[in-house]
Amino acid sequence: MFDFLPEKPIPPDEDAEISKRVLESIKGFHQNIPLPKTFYHYTDAAGLKGIVESGTLRATHIAFMNDASEYLHAVSLLADNISDAKKRLSDPLQIKLLEEIGPPVAATRPQDTAPFFISCFSAKVNSLNQWRAYSRGEGGFCIGFDTAKIDSKANEQFFFLSPAIYDRDQQAKWVREFLDWALIEYVRVADKHRAEEDEHRRSWAHMLLWRATSAAPIMKNPAFAEEEEWRLIHILQSKWDVRFLPKPVGLVPFVELKLGTPQTGPAAPQIARLGRPLPDKLPINVLWSGPGRATDTSLLAGRTLLEQFNYDGVHLEASKIPYRVG
Repeated sequence: MFDFLPEKPIPPDEDAEISKRVLESIKGFHQNIPLPKTFYHYTDAAGLKGIVESGTLRATHIAFMNDASEYLHAVSLLADNISDAKKRLSDPLQIKLLEEIGPPVAATRPQDTAPFFISCFSAKVNSLNQWRAYSRGEGGFCIGFDTAKIDSKANEQFFFLSPAIYDRDQQAKWVREFLDWALIEYVRVADKHRAEEDEHRRSWAHMLLWRATSAAPIMKNPAFAEEEEWRLIHILQSKWDVRFLPKPVGLVPFVELKLGTPQTGPAAPQIARLGRPLPDKLPINVLWSGPGRATDTSLLAGRTLLEQFNYDGVHLEASKIPYRVG
């Protein structure tokens, strides 16, 4: 996984141009989809407890998520476009670039997946499908986060936000147009590096893939469109940022994202009780308890947890959807 991280930098202006193009293209995906005021994160009781007590949100490696195949779908679109481009192009520099990026793109095993780490949100509140899928049916919670405050941490925490894209034609168009841009851009910059052409091409191609494939996790199967999902995509900076959660199926890699603000003021009793400094305070503005037999008492417990960690003014709601397990 870590061999996907770029080892040799390219000139900063060239890297900046690639990054700019990727982000502008992603923004083009959702130019007509406004950033919601609130992001909703559906989780179970253990998830709520872990989020509040740690003051962080976890982002999971894309290969360990339920829809990991969607990442490989996006990469396969790029592989198909590379194959088509080889048949129609004659410029030797462009052909060499295609030959450079072709093999790593063609690798589709889970261990070949780039180290992108994802946190998932929804624009939909009190959604029965979300309760079922992510909150274990009963006893779950839906945490509402102030979207603007999360977005303000993007540069500091090396992530970007984007709605999931479900339209297959739109996904294919993005990949095709980005590859066309990359082929033209490479010819432009390669002229400056004639003396080190091969070495520069390897580094430039590696950086191109590293930046471009960060868009792959936002491409999802149309069957999930009802979720109205937004994704936080973290670009890994160092292998030492990765932690591991043991689960029955094995180890799951994740990173912890600091999206809150430090708590200040007198808190000696709390610190003594915790045995450590208070965790950061996340931008939580609403908490829902999920449907089921104990939705009201679950909300009371959630409220008590928030109060213990100094979350004041959080709006509280209990789902009244008539659903329970068993």
